[in-house]
Amino acid sequence: MEFRQFSEQQPAFRVLKPWWDVFTDYLSVIMLMIGVFGCTLQVMQDKIICLPRRVSSENTSEVELLHLESNISTVLREMKGLKTDLDLQQYSFINQMCYEKALHWYAKYFPYLVLIHTVIFMVCSNFWFKFPGSSSKIEHFISMLGKCFDSPWTTRALSEVSGENPEDNENKENSITKSNIPMSPEEGSLEKTQSLRSIPEKVVVDKASASVLDKKEGEQAKALFEKVKKFRLHVEEGDILYLMYVRQTVFKSLKLEIINNVTVSASISQLADLQELSLYQCSLKMHTAAISFLKDNLKVLRVKFDDSREFPNWMYCLRNLEELYLTGPLSTDASKNIVLESLREMKCLKILSVKSNVTKIPQSIADVSSHLLRLYLHNDGTKLVMLNNLKKMTNLTELEIVRCDLERIPHAVFSLTSLQELDLKENNLRSIEEIISFQHLRKLTCLKLWYNSIMYIPEHIKKLTSLERLNFSHNKIEILPSHLFLCNKLRYLDLSNNDIRFIPPEVGVLQSLQYFSVTCNKIENLPDELFFCKKLKTLKLGKNSLSILSPKVSYLVALTYLDLKGNHFEVLPQDLLYCRALKRSGLIVEEALFETLPSDVRDQMKAE
Repeated sequence: MEFRQFSEQQPAFRVLKPWWDVFTDYLSVIMLMIGVFGCTLQVMQDKIICLPRRVSSENTSEVELLHLESNISTVLREMKGLKTDLDLQQYSFINQMCYEKALHWYAKYFPYLVLIHTVIFMVCSNFWFKFPGSSSKIEHFISMLGKCFDSPWTTRALSEVSGENPEDNENKENSITKSNIPMSPEEGSLEKTQSLRSIPEKVVVDKASASVLDKKEGEQAKALFEKVKKFRLHVEEGDILYLMYVRQTVFKSLKLEIINNVTVSASISQLADLQELSLYQCSLKMHTAAISFLKDNLKVLRVKFDDSREFPNWMYCLRNLEELYLTGPLSTDASKNIVLESLREMKCLKILSVKSNVTKIPQSIADVSSHLLRLYLHNDGTKLVMLNNLKKMTNLTELEIVRCDLERIPHAVFSLTSLQELDLKENNLRSIEEIISFQHLRKLTCLKLWYNSIMYIPEHIKKLTSLERLNFSHNKIEILPSHLFLCNKLRYLDLSNNDIRFIPPEVGVLQSLQYFSVTCNKIENLPDELFFCKKLKTLKLGKNSLSILSPKVSYLVALTYLDLKGNHFEVLPQDLLYCRALKRSGLIVEEALFETLPSDVRDQMKAE
């Protein structure tokens, strides 16, 4: 048998082979050669030679052993090999037993595995070209493709034959009738499926005087057109390829964008693993069976809408929904925009995100307060006035109120005793004196007050002893109070993009600190106590007015990221050698400044 038969194809099939299929064919040939060569060597077991090891007799006396040790140098000089007193048949038997028992199974069967995998690879890569159900369609398609390429007819001529000539559309009905259209018995017996009905009836125009094609060529062109039409029907009726690919595909997420006036039928239930649905500016109608399926299976729903037509009113019955993301205009007034109705049926809802322009938190959100864990409110600059409904959400662990034009921290937040993370990004906060009330939130570990207009940090912040992450970046802070560093559990502290000039030495109290950023400030000196935070992994000091980096930076043995770019350094301390976790990719500094380091330090950092 010739192995090349596995990969041989008809020359006509090459038109369907992309470059990666050609590459796999060559790869298969190489693998096949390796597999056959390895199997040939493996069969020739004479190439495997095993020698028996002489075992000393158990009755050998101690005197003989001592004598052997005394003459070991002489023996080593005289012995050129190991005498076994075995004949040729015994050697062959030993080689066979060695091959069966001493050789590892993987080394023994590796060539066979390569050969089997290569054959399977070849069969799979050419399966559709050999499988009768698909090879006949492919051959038929290629033959028609060749005829279309070889045909001398122009597009205008074919349009004339098929009855689609735009110049003749106006008088088509007057010149011909449907009763005069010849139809073959085979075509007449075909069932009019939906796919076939989508093909308009083609009319052959017989223009003896002005025809581009003569009668014979017209018949040939018409025959080719009919073949293409029948082939399309034949392919669409065969669903084996479709079923093969669908059965090996698992759909868990479905995303629809800008689709209007479409009805989602009950066939969506065939997506048995569907859990996530995204609708972006789609006006859809749901079949009753489709709603029933989504009610039981859907876990995540994302909706972006501009008007009431794009808002899915059927979503209120999704009882197993866990995450809901809404983006679009909402209102608490029924006469304006879209009103968010009660979400009471969503018993499993844990995450709710509303990006809209409401002036108060809708009552419908309070309906899920008993089980809601995360609430995200993005108001796109519209002032959020009433937040009293927040008090009911006692189980919230994460709250994000972004771009709501808040001027003070809402008092309703202080009632959320389970709160762990609070994000008030991009508001209009200037004073945060209310921060003292956060001491009652014993579980609060993350506080983000970034992108505001905060002028100073009150001393009451020392009461927030449970804080682990604190973000004051992009504000207008000038002075850091020493009380800030009494939050000794802090692991993440971001003070970048402010007007800070001085870092208090109390920063050394933060022994758990791993991330510290003061980028884009006006700092001129660093306290030595900063380098006592030995757990620091990320230190960002870029774009300040620093001119000296203390040699005590060597204390930061866990440091992996150091940003010094945009300062006034002239040299870097060679003590960076002791920051062994710091590599060149983690040291953000001008190239000229990096060259001031000793060569051994540079080599250590460049060694990844």
